[in-house]
Amino acid sequence: MLRKLWIEGFRNLDAQTVEFGSHSTVIVGENNQGKTNLLEAIWFAVNGTSFVGENKQDLIQFGKSRAKIGIDFEANGIGHRLYRDLDGDRKGMIRLDGCPCGQSKVSSLIRCRHWSADLVRLFQESPDSRRSVFDEFCLAISPGYSNALKKYRRILMQRNAALKAENRALVDLYSGPFIESAFTVAAVRQKNLSIIADRINRFLVPLELLGGQRLSCKMVFKHIDGPDYKMQLANTLGRFSEKEWAIGYTSVGPHRDDFDLFDEEGRSVFRYLSRGVNRVVAICAQLALNSFLDDSDVRTVFVLDDALCEISEALKSSIVLNLLNNRQVIYTSTMETDLTLFSGGKRYQLSNGKIHHG
Repeated sequence: MLRKLWIEGFRNLDAQTVEFGSHSTVIVGENNQGKTNLLEAIWFAVNGTSFVGENKQDLIQFGKSRAKIGIDFEANGIGHRLYRDLDGDRKGMIRLDGCPCGQSKVSSLIRCRHWSADLVRLFQESPDSRRSVFDEFCLAISPGYSNALKKYRRILMQRNAALKAENRALVDLYSGPFIESAFTVAAVRQKNLSIIADRINRFLVPLELLGGQRLSCKMVFKHIDGPDYKMQLANTLGRFSEKEWAIGYTSVGPHRDDFDLFDEEGRSVFRYLSRGVNRVVAICAQLALNSFLDDSDVRTVFVLDDALCEISEALKSSIVLNLLNNRQVIYTSTMETDLTLFSGGKRYQLSNGKIHHG
């Protein structure tokens, strides 16, 4: 459980201390005042990375040479203090309870999940983002999936290199292992479809968003249609061989497959239902994913950057009551009415990089 944050020299934020509620903290402010930066500071303290960009130098306030971030948190009933000293000229230092430590030690004590207003894009924009979420589920559910996916990606890279080099002998050499590794990845994905749908429905159904309907999850295979995946993939590679020689990469396989969620009427959630519905489904999917990742010994802090926008007030309240209750949530919003979204907890206003009590 996150108790307190200290920041100095981070982004546009003033040097200050922020205390958090055990269940909820709501921070309201206009755009470009530092709300996202504050959540990024929490994320950086826990993970040592940024969810905005990769250049850590950009985290240091303009005109400053370093940034300091500290948090007080509780894990397994024991209080801890973590400091990160970010210097523009060298890797940031980590000290846990006064002693140097590595990121793995921090991750064994506290986790952080970030959702933004762009959460809906995870499902609505491209197959790449949907595959990424689906693979996260499979990695959490199936222990052997990580090695299978790494093997597939390695062979795919080798086959693509052979295509670009126009080396037919190597392409033929890699095609057999490519089909076998593709089948392994596809089989794990197929096996996990109902497990993933059931877990998403566990969070979605109580909201009665779709009249209590349950969603089903299905794979959408690119250019493959038939029960025998290996044979279909081999045949498709043969049909697409000239195209692949022309473009220089493998155009079919798990790296091109998609997945979709359907309501009981057979409508694709992503293609036919509103952005508001997609946002709620995305929230339920993220909670479902976190439930697979959850460890009773490691508490997750949820930092939500206006993630409930485009949702009705009644549905917001239902999400907070049914889904976010008993979780530590730090929520930022531009709407004053969201100060009362969570009962109890801490409430703040933020302007020009400075926190004020709400």
